[in-house]
Amino acid sequence: MTLNEHGLRAFIQLAKTGSFSKAAIVIGVTQPALSIRIREMERELGTVLVKRMKGGISLTEAGRELLRYCQVKGELERELFGKISTKDRSAFGGSIRVAGSSSVMRPVVFKALAPFIRKHPNVDVEFYVREIVDLQPMLHRGETDFILVNTEVGNQKQEAVLLGYENIVVIEHTKYRDRDDVFLDADPKDLFTEKFFQAQGKSLAYRRAFLQDEFGIHEGVGLGMGRAVVHAHMIPKGLPIRIASGFKPCREPVVLHFVKQPYYSSLHKALVNEFKLNVTKLLD
Repeated sequence: MTLNEHGLRAFIQLAKTGSFSKAAIVIGVTQPALSIRIREMERELGTVLVKRMKGGISLTEAGRELLRYCQVKGELERELFGKISTKDRSAFGGSIRVAGSSSVMRPVVFKALAPFIRKHPNVDVEFYVREIVDLQPMLHRGETDFILVNTEVGNQKQEAVLLGYENIVVIEHTKYRDRDDVFLDADPKDLFTEKFFQAQGKSLAYRRAFLQDEFGIHEGVGLGMGRAVVHAHMIPKGLPIRIASGFKPCREPVVLHFVKQPYYSSLHKALVNEFKLNVTKLLD
């Protein structure tokens, strides 16, 4: 049996977007035409690939197996085309797709993979900064090849590699102490500070102020606007900031996840090795 390329393309986009209407727009067909392609795939394979649900779709077990096949096929093609298009046979070709939270992507992943990316100009790069809760769904839908999360859920479907730990600390201004009862967060939905104090095993009465993102929080502390709970490796140099005493050490794991496959390209293997070598150094 040979799988229809048009059907596979429709299926991949449907898995990626989670929506018949969105997938139809991406591949340039009508929604009914897309539905026909999926039904034809299901008829040829003799199984249901997609469950239609209110507000979107979900893949069946057979659908997830087909998605993994598509991912392996795509990885093989990217590796082959990358090698063909370069004179240097030792250079890698293909694409890197990595997703993680703001605390690990810009300050850690960018720096960890930058030397490899510079060395291999035919490798394409897609980095995504997302909320932790959005990362596993991205991996399931095939939108990314690697995710970095703070939990280890290795199972029959995924590989999980512990890369290191993010140390979480309280920072304060070195001089101004009048607003020590104010803690800076990104926005009212940001529960990072609250979770830190829960882990401390004690309650602390404090006021909150909001400065949009972690980089703004650092600057706010450096201007004496309050204290903040932050990742230690993200504390910028050159600001009048110090780590506050009186708090128990707290840390979160950084775990690399990717879908288990029967075959891993040489690029995939090299990237896992780069993560292992460089991420831990940047977190320490």
